[in-house]
Amino acid sequence: MNAVNEYQLLTLVAHSDQVAFRSLFDRFYPQVYGFLVKFLHTEADASDVAQEVFIKIWTMRDMLTEIHNISGYMYRMTVNTAINFAKGNRRYSEELSLDLPYDQVIEDLIDSKEKQKRIASLVKSMPEQRRRIFIMSRFEMIPNARIAAVLGISKKTVENHINLALKELRLAGLK
Repeated sequence: MNAVNEYQLLTLVAHSDQVAFRSLFDRFYPQVYGFLVKFLHTEADASDVAQEVFIKIWTMRDMLTEIHNISGYMYRMTVNTAINFAKGNRRYSEELSLDLPYDQVIEDLIDSKEKQKRIASLVKSMPEQRRRIFIMSRFEMIPNARIAAVLGISKKTVENHINLALKELRLAGLK
């Protein structure tokens, strides 16, 4: 799928088009699920976490038009969701050497989901350029120099926008 088609698909999903979301799901589910089976070692857990990834995509769909690398975004979201799942699951918590009691881990997971919603809302309210740069940097993992080249601005400007975005998150108690 080329970049134009990806952008069109993401735009449709961002506008709550369920057929487009199904197309996105069909395209990425095999990769997400395959990664998760390797990471979590069970098909049942991989299936549950994969569903969670796509629920997050749907929940945060209004931000999808800001994504420039959907594969990188899907990978990062899958890794983060898998790690959160592993932290909250007794079977994996021993492997991760967590010292937190199980109830604390579950409470942290609930807090994490609320925090993700608040972050999404705050990012959505940022000025367009800052939001775009922050998403490229933190969600798509694009290096600052590449962001600067893509947007035709200086690397220092990119760094300033990221610092301002992080400052907003800290002031909101989200960093």
